[in-house]
Amino acid sequence: MTEDHGKFSHEKSSSEESPLTRRQLLRAAVGVGGGLLVTGLTGCAERPQRLSDAGSNGMGGAASTPVINEARITTNTSGVAHFTQPEVRRSMHGFLNTQLRVAFANNTLNGEPLPPNRSYEGGLTGPTFRIKAGDRMKVYWFNQLSQEQGECGPPNTENCPNTPNLHTHGLHISPTGNSDNVLLEIPPGNDLQFQFDIPDHHHAGTFWYHAHRHGSTASQLREGMAGALIIEGDIDQVPEIKVARNQVFLFQQLRIPFDNPENQLPTTINGLLEPVLTLQPGEVQRWRLIHAGIDELLTIEPVNEEGVPQDLHVIAIDGITLGKIDTSKEVFLAPGNRADALIKASPKGMYRLKKRWRR
Repeated sequence: MTEDHGKFSHEKSSSEESPLTRRQLLRAAVGVGGGLLVTGLTGCAERPQRLSDAGSNGMGGAASTPVINEARITTNTSGVAHFTQPEVRRSMHGFLNTQLRVAFANNTLNGEPLPPNRSYEGGLTGPTFRIKAGDRMKVYWFNQLSQEQGECGPPNTENCPNTPNLHTHGLHISPTGNSDNVLLEIPPGNDLQFQFDIPDHHHAGTFWYHAHRHGSTASQLREGMAGALIIEGDIDQVPEIKVARNQVFLFQQLRIPFDNPENQLPTTINGLLEPVLTLQPGEVQRWRLIHAGIDELLTIEPVNEEGVPQDLHVIAIDGITLGKIDTSKEVFLAPGNRADALIKASPKGMYRLKKRWRR
């Protein structure tokens, strides 16, 4: 899309469509007011327990009063944003040279200590990579996990959790050699330089990367081995989109020691439970929603304090720009799915971004 050809249509739930120029694009995004609450509800349990309610060591013990597992987003003029973004690593002059150190790490979740997890760069999520079409991305990969116990088993059984690899989810690039090759295995104590050559014609969009060795993918994703991967392009230069603040929402089902049997894998956002995001009244943000989990089918639905659904203005699905605004009350995400949505904060208030699950 060039600057002179950026046109969208605005699709309502009735499927009625009308032309919408790029300068009208964000004027149509009048949905969520006040703020949103990103819910970490899992299963049927609407009141999962905090980590601190599971006993002094977080691994069990007597249950205390459960709390609602949600993330609030408010709009006011002086609030501090507790919702944090992963570290961003951006290409320059056509290149991104970076590293991913894979090692056990001691992390906390909302201040509570967790058991050691297999990590990228020591966190509960990996850094965000931002590149462009035509770029070359080199990732120096160091596997510092402990040695496997015995030989790896058949590929379709869970085995060798300390032997990962690296997959870029959604990119149209080479699947061979040291590129996006899911058949590679990097055992503990080994390293590899991955090289991802992005075609000049590659579309802009929201993607992600994660471990993808058959036999250990699930266990590694449950411990946070995933991160956002964004390809910038023409749509990002549409003036109203360009000025909208980008927020990555990396939804994960991490292996967390809750003692609620119905909520063993609560959904986190960027490695947090109940993060609070503050918006200014009238502020427009572009939310990049990424399901980087392994288990749940998520329906993301913004609601106000009375539970009334609010609008999401979706502009891209799975890294593909729609060319229109698809206004909806909810966004459905299966594992691996992504959606880009515009949100405009209205007067001061508290809203929730509710997660309904499906099996």
